[in-house]
Amino acid sequence: MQEHPQDCAELVQELEVLRQRVAAFQELERHYQQSLNTMKLLKKALETTQMGVTISDAAGKIMFTNPAEAEMHGFEVEELIGQDVRIFSPSKLWNPAQPLQIKHFSKFKRESENVRKDGTVFPVQIMSDVVLDEAGEPLGVVTCCEDISERRQLEQVRVQAEVAEARTKAVEATNRELEALYAKEQAVTRTLQDLNQMKTNFLVVISHEMRTPLAILKGYNDLLLEDSDSLGAEAVSFLKVSQKMTERLTVSFDNILEMLKLNHGQRVLHSVTYDLCQLAKNVTDTVSRFVKRRQQVFEVVCPPHIFVSGDAEKMELVIFNLLQNAIKFTPDGGTIRLQLELRGSEAHVVVSDTGIGIDSGELERVFEPFFTHPDPGQHSSGHFEFGTRGIGLGLAVAKGYVEAHRGKIWAESGGEGTGSRFHILLPLHARSRKIAAVTLEPIPTL
Repeated sequence: MQEHPQDCAELVQELEVLRQRVAAFQELERHYQQSLNTMKLLKKALETTQMGVTISDAAGKIMFTNPAEAEMHGFEVEELIGQDVRIFSPSKLWNPAQPLQIKHFSKFKRESENVRKDGTVFPVQIMSDVVLDEAGEPLGVVTCCEDISERRQLEQVRVQAEVAEARTKAVEATNRELEALYAKEQAVTRTLQDLNQMKTNFLVVISHEMRTPLAILKGYNDLLLEDSDSLGAEAVSFLKVSQKMTERLTVSFDNILEMLKLNHGQRVLHSVTYDLCQLAKNVTDTVSRFVKRRQQVFEVVCPPHIFVSGDAEKMELVIFNLLQNAIKFTPDGGTIRLQLELRGSEAHVVVSDTGIGIDSGELERVFEPFFTHPDPGQHSSGHFEFGTRGIGLGLAVAKGYVEAHRGKIWAESGGEGTGSRFHILLPLHARSRKIAAVTLEPIPTL
């Protein structure tokens, strides 16, 4: 059989084409195998990564999800294949009846909340992107999801630690300020204590130094007044004024010394049992001449046999100071009442008047040492004259000695122009407790 050269050439050409196709197929097969291996590696990587990965198609149906994603949401991988990718979102955020519009998706990264199979919600960080074909049409969506519950807890712990640290620094700063203020306060306190001690020393010295000259002046006055017949009327008048001022100074310095004793715990009480009514009458005898001079009405209501125990001299000073206070602040012609009564196991003493009264804000302050009218222009000298104000120690001394006898003292008044009532309660002696059961008339209001 004879072959033509042309036929051989065509055969060779076809064989070459076939060889090339075989070679190309082998290359394609090699690339395919490589792709398969790559896919296996990628799949293994997705299955072993701790971050959840889900791939959904253009309709939003899950094509692939890794174990991390399934476990994170409480599912098995097989349960999720073919499900709507929105199954991970809380139901309030999507409507199953509305199809997913994947073409409107765009690449994003944000923190959100996902829901587990059991309905519990937890915080996540989501990264999502749309995969497009060559024509620009969406093929599906790749979503990576990370559970950030632990991170949120750490952030909360960090924030709490920062807040605690800020509070600690603020407390430390406040403590430093308080320490500085305390140091200043201590310095001021020491200064005030030094000044108070200087004041006390001055008062002690001046009171003692003045008592002797005053006693001498009083003695000479008394001697001269005893021989008043040989003196002119004007001289006698001068001597009486001198005697009055001497008595006033003596009372003031006595009150200063009594107040100093009370403040420094140096009070000495000579306790005896005495009839309080008799003691009150002794005081009224002392002040009656001043009441007459002021043309005041002086009422004394005093049932007998009210026995108390204590220092009679100090209690006499207390009642004297209250009566002196009533006389000074009651106008001429006014009424002053001293009344005693039994009240249970206590003796009740009331000194009331129709005087100028006390403002409600000063009812407790009147017992403070050196408290007088706030207007210095209202101060005037005198012993029992109307409106005169001393150095403000009479009521303070009274309060100190009443409390030293385990008693109580307080003031009542309806305000300026309504008069005042000073009350004292003292424990009864056993001799008067049987009498205390007798019902007495209540003390009337002047």
